[in-house]
Amino acid sequence: TTPSTLGSWTLQHSGEVGGGVEFYLYDLVAAGSEGGGGETILVDGSTDYAYHVYVVADFTSVAYVTPATGTSTSPDSPNIDPSGGAADTLWLIAAAFDNKPTVSSHPTNYTANGISDASPSAAANACTLASSYRTANADSENPGAWTIDASQQWVAMSAAFVGSAGGGAGPILRPPHAAFQHLIVR
Repeated sequence: TTPSTLGSWTLQHSGEVGGGVEFYLYDLVAAGSEGGGGETILVDGSTDYAYHVYVVADFTSVAYVTPATGTSTSPDSPNIDPSGGAADTLWLIAAAFDNKPTVSSHPTNYTANGISDASPSAAANACTLASSYRTANADSENPGAWTIDASQQWVAMSAAFVGSAGGGAGPILRPPHAAFQHLIVR
């Protein structure tokens, strides 16, 4: 079940595999006048969900690709090729898994920064959301696969926050006041 509309947030992509894992990617480019309020996410009462919020600043464009889906021990975030050539880029990847598998490794060169379980037990509708990022000056990225301890249904995504081609600090993660990346999984 698609979550309720999130105010000014825009649904960029969604993916589903086998009816067991749904993935929704929302974003919001903040104008600075949003205020300090939060958003309420309404989901079906029987739905387990997890979400990660990323705040990214100092980027000139963002690119998304259609999420990949499958059933295996190696969920693979899709290749991404933003337009404009090589630039300092923040590459953000995420994967949602059914039945709470253990994430034993993240793709090479990616941080192990975010894993959230939606349920405290191994219930049939439990899920896990993992996310990672890296920065690199490149024109495209093949993130590679995650490794999980049991074959499960999964949905994986990739996003690129592209900085200026002229160099500089490039895109950076910041406290919540610039642009937000919001991921929801059921």
